[in-house]
Amino acid sequence: MKKKDEGVPTALFHTPESWDHLVEWIESHHSDTRPRLTIAACMGYNLGRQHEKEISDDTTKRHPKESRSA
Repeated sequence: MKKKDEGVPTALFHTPESWDHLVEWIESHHSDTRPRLTIAACMGYNLGRQHEKEISDDTTKRHPKESRSA
């Protein structure tokens, strides 16, 4: 069963202030580790963007008049 994402950041991990801040953090690690960290960061970014799109699509379906006026 797929767990529903509540859209709330986890307190277990720090949320970077910007993409540049995240890249600095990745670059602070050993060069052997950086490619995997970059891949994981980009996968997380893609997941977030997909989640954002799904929420937007769902909102548009539920409130078509409101979304057209924006």
